[in-house]
Amino acid sequence: AAVRAKWSAWLNWLDDALATGNKIVVFGHHRAVIEAIASRYDAPMIIGGQSQDERQAAIDRFQSSPDCQLIAVSIQAGGVGITLTAATQAVFLELGWSPAIHDQAEARLHRIGQTEPVTCWYLIAADTIEEWIADLLDRKRWVVGAAVGEDVAQTGEDTLLGQLVEKLLA
Repeated sequence: AAVRAKWSAWLNWLDDALATGNKIVVFGHHRAVIEAIASRYDAPMIIGGQSQDERQAAIDRFQSSPDCQLIAVSIQAGGVGITLTAATQAVFLELGWSPAIHDQAEARLHRIGQTEPVTCWYLIAADTIEEWIADLLDRKRWVVGAAVGEDVAQTGEDTLLGQLVEKLLA
């Protein structure tokens, strides 16, 4: 339901971003979203269940073809082990549950050989559960930072578990 509500806004944003001429990696969670974006823009995609040859052909097309501006990538299937340095922008249409998943996906563009600055966009609908998930991801990142000894400020907010229970009971 959330995907349908944001679909036209996503497409408008992508059309505007593609008009700049930059190469873009579109990350999503649901297979149907990845397939629909790839179909609409006649773009290669990386999804679970592809053969290694299909996956490499999609990467090669995106990396080397000047006519291929977009690749649609599953956060899970394409978030590790590939290089997409032809892109200068990444956009996350959907969120995963772990900050590390997003970090790994972003790192596909920030690899050896990247010569341009990279911008990563998170398209989050205001006043939706998605906004709450984005906030939860920020707090998870804070907890991990604190656990590994990074200098993080205490916010005084309730625990993540307490907030999750409160949200689910509301």
